[in-house]
Amino acid sequence: MIPLDLTVVFVSTLCTVFIVWHIVQSRTLRRNLPPGLRPWPLLGNIPSLVGKEPHMLMTEIGLKFGGPVTFYFGSAPMVILTTLEEATEAFVKQAGVFSDRKIPPLLEKAFSSKGRRICVGKKLAEIELFLIFSNLFKRYNVRFAFPGQTLDKVGIFGLTYAPRPFEVVLENRQKDSRQL
Repeated sequence: MIPLDLTVVFVSTLCTVFIVWHIVQSRTLRRNLPPGLRPWPLLGNIPSLVGKEPHMLMTEIGLKFGGPVTFYFGSAPMVILTTLEEATEAFVKQAGVFSDRKIPPLLEKAFSSKGRRICVGKKLAEIELFLIFSNLFKRYNVRFAFPGQTLDKVGIFGLTYAPRPFEVVLENRQKDSRQL
């Protein structure tokens, strides 16, 4: 028999407890979330982004699972809305529920405006855009201009990568336009 050092026993026990705790935590958390890719421990779904454009990956996941999907940035789950109807439901009809959500620390550090370039009005611009679009979706129904039209998921390459042009129609939700 080989005698085991007390340190080895302690470290292996600690690792086993951590792994079991992580598995139990992730399974109880996943019960209340929409479906999505199975996350890697500690890394989440970040390895699945390697070699792919993030918006195309999210589109694929949305088509695969249908409806909102869960994507893990590290160990932080994020629910991603993949259709216009879901976004309208969340940001217009249930705006009060989602308005006070915090940005996960990992994403805040990745996309923060601290450093050499600082945009003083960034938060104000984000709030203004949210108010403009939520008011727009609240007052109007948005539909494609031509029946059967869909969004083309392949963009146009040029100086930048841009979406293909499309047309939409805004229909007033209220019968009497004077109520606006």
